[in-house]
Parts: sequence; structure tokens; C-alpha cells
Amino acid sequence: MSFCYGRLRAVYIPQAISAAVRGLYRSDADSRLLVVDKDSGGSKADAVNAGLNAATSPYVCVVDADSVLERDALLRIMVPVLADPKRVVGVGGIVRVLNGCEIEAGRVRRVRLPRKSIEVIQVVEYLRAFLIGREAWASANMLMIVSGAFGLFRTDAVRAVGAIDLKPLARISTW
Repeated sequence: MSFCYGRLRAVYIPQAISAAVRGLYRSDADSRLLVVDKDSGGSKADAVNAGLNAATSPYVCVVDADSVLERDALLRIMVPVLADPKRVVGVGGIVRVLNGCEIEAGRVRRVRLPRKSIEVIQVVEYLRAFLIGREAWASANMLMIVSGAFGLFRTDAVRAVGAIDLKPLARISTW
């Protein structure tokens, strides 16, 4: 599927700090699809903040460029939000390691384990972290992180805390 984009004449208010935006483009095929063309800011947070500035919906979804989502992933991730929209400010989806899987036209056609042992270890680690670790924390209402690879957040809540800033997380991870 290809999309043609027409440059938008719109007001862009940079509430969250990001590199300069060169232009906004709306898809001719689906008017809900908006592309933000911006200078490189050197981080994912910078790109997310530019998208947050352009967002007009009550929720923003952050997906890594190298992630492949299941067809109903966004619908499934919205379930807890719709069940309690006043209390739920962020939710995360499960991210699967694609090593060994067959991908066709941007969709997972067949799930398989990889052949190399180091890649199998990566799959096991992801399963441990996402399915076991996060599910256990969530069941006790103590989940401390929403995956950066696939997360959905209430737009007003993210704006209220000053947008996305990954610098404190980088400092913590180096300890």
C-alpha cells in the first residue's frame, strides 16, 4: 500500500521540546494519517515530542520503527483504557522478537524459533521480561514501565508532565 501526502497549512505549537519541524503532511488515502517532517534531534524522545505536539487525539501511541504489530494490537491495547479512562494514563503491548519468524507484506506469517542459540536466548529473555515479569508486576498494580516499543498514553497526561524525556532513564541504566 502506498500513500501520497499533501503538505498541510496548519498551526504547529511546539509545547514539548523537539528539533525544528519542516512541515506537516496528511495522507490522501487516509486523512487520519499525519507525517511530521523534522530535523534530526538525535533521540527517540525528540521524535515522540514532535508527534505529541502535532497530536489532536486524546491518546498517543508510540511504536518503534522496527516493530511489527499484530493486526488487532491497537484494539487490544485500548481495552484497559476504555474500561477505566479516568485512571488509566498509559498501557503497553507485548513486543515479540521476530528472529526466526516469517514476515510477509509487513505481517507475521509464521512464528518460529530462530536457529542461532544467541537469538533463542533473546526470545527467552523477551518472554521472561514481557510475559512473566510485567504480567506479575501488573497483577499487583505495580507495573513500573510501559514499553517504548509499543505504548499508548493519554495525551493530556504526557503534556502535563512536560512530554517525553529519556535522559533520566539513560542515567539510571548506567548505574
